[in-house]
Amino acid sequence: MKKLLKWGVIAIGGFFVLCLIVGLTTGDKKGASTNNALQKGMEQAKQTLESSETPVQETSQAKQVANTSGTVAQQIEAKVRASISGSNKFKDVQVTDFTKLGEGYNVFVTINVDDNLTTGFISKGIWQDMSNIYTALYKVPMNIDTVIIFADMNTVDKYGKTNNETVMKTRLTKAEAQKVNWNYAPKSTLDLQILPNVWETVLDMFK
Repeated sequence: MKKLLKWGVIAIGGFFVLCLIVGLTTGDKKGASTNNALQKGMEQAKQTLESSETPVQETSQAKQVANTSGTVAQQIEAKVRASISGSNKFKDVQVTDFTKLGEGYNVFVTINVDDNLTTGFISKGIWQDMSNIYTALYKVPMNIDTVIIFADMNTVDKYGKTNNETVMKTRLTKAEAQKVNWNYAPKSTLDLQILPNVWETVLDMFK
């Protein structure tokens, strides 16, 4: 676009120069009028060139930022879902919030637990899948500062009413995650012994 406008300026200038030369041959008064038209045309073309550059650059930059943010969010969502894709302990999992804080991201994940299991299986199952999610998001660095996981399930109160509420909530920061040997074997020990002692347990209704 910039090159096209420059050639337009050159063409307009050449046209008015030609008119000026012709005007000079027919009289001073007509030549002076042509010269004024030349200057006015050159100024208008210059203003058009300058006003067309900045908006194009700003639009391009805005699209680049939006695309980058969307890509990171999609990668995190995909990793979370893939980490427990083979689990039969959950009805659903989703990234419920994704916010940028400084150079990193805060990720909030909610998993809906299958309540057709005994308390012991539910508790260990939550640990297992929370560990899988933390491993998926921290084993390969993705500029994540904090991951918070909520485990929700249907509970029945003493009046027989069913409510969907959070039964476990844990948090793992980047600072702690960097200390973990994510390749520890066997993985079951990592999932059920090491990581539960590393992450912060904010809520555990099974204790």
